[in-house]
Amino acid sequence: MKNLSIFSTLALVGLLATASSAQKPAAKPSAKPPVKPTVVAPKKVVLPSTIVARVNNRDITTQELVDLINRTGARDTVQKLIQYAIIEEEARKAGASIDAKDLAEKVKTEKQRIVANMASQTGSPQTFNEITARYGLTEAEVEWGVRLQILSQKAYAKQVEKQVPTLDAQVKVEHILLLTMNQPGPDGKPLSPDDQKKKEDEQRKRLEGIVADVKAGKMTFEDAAKKYSDDKASGAEGGALPWFGRTGMMVPEFETAAFNLAKEGEISPLVKTQYGFHVLKLIKRGKEATAAEKAKFKAEEIKKLTTTGSGMQQWLQGLVQKATITLNPPAVNVKK
Repeated sequence: MKNLSIFSTLALVGLLATASSAQKPAAKPSAKPPVKPTVVAPKKVVLPSTIVARVNNRDITTQELVDLINRTGARDTVQKLIQYAIIEEEARKAGASIDAKDLAEKVKTEKQRIVANMASQTGSPQTFNEITARYGLTEAEVEWGVRLQILSQKAYAKQVEKQVPTLDAQVKVEHILLLTMNQPGPDGKPLSPDDQKKKEDEQRKRLEGIVADVKAGKMTFEDAAKKYSDDKASGAEGGALPWFGRTGMMVPEFETAAFNLAKEGEISPLVKTQYGFHVLKLIKRGKEATAAEKAKFKAEEIKKLTTTGSGMQQWLQGLVQKATITLNPPAVNVKK
């Protein structure tokens, strides 16, 4: 039954092919699994050196290519070369280099990505060689693009590294939040001022009870966060939040309460913010972090910043704008 649809299709094809011999008994569907559709690679044709491509019966000559380059000044290609030169210079300043093994691995991954994307777009699997034969893409072109990407990322990472803050002025805390903001009533409508105040009092008393249980040893702070916190994302991690400093990342009341904690494991008084009531537990102050913790934080921040494509693109655009670039269109003129 799994192959019913494909057998139906095959049967239809068979009927069309044997319409003149309807008296023959219909063949039973084969028990063999259906064959996946494949794309037949175009027959290899050797073109003369004066032809760059053939479209149906129309040849595109090398002279047409030369004429196009001369008309446009190869603007796109020249711009790519300018960007590559700038990236190479920045990579050299950053002391960045390319490991041959890493390059080969990334080229392999990129080829796999191209094959997967083509299969997704066409609905038919093709090998990389079949794609290159049909679309003119070459492995050298893929390697060039990967090389450029590696140099860009390494040079950009070196720039980002200067902007990553140290842990010394940061703290890491866990927290439990009980929401009071925008809490609707039983009818789904906004609460009246009196009912809102009553709700806030209930949440405050409820959080005080949770804190009392934690301090009495009835449960850990982490278990309480998982069970009761309305901040579900941090609650799933036992209330843990990322490192943060006095940068405005947190609302003022929360930030002040976090930096008022002095000892690891210390629990704050209840803190009221625009979101509701919080209680905080100090995990560690940045200045007391180990060298390994500081190195891990730095690596994670660099990775976070460099994996944002828009950030690297803006950095590259800034380099191009600051660079002294002199174009010479007549030099692009190609004689043929």
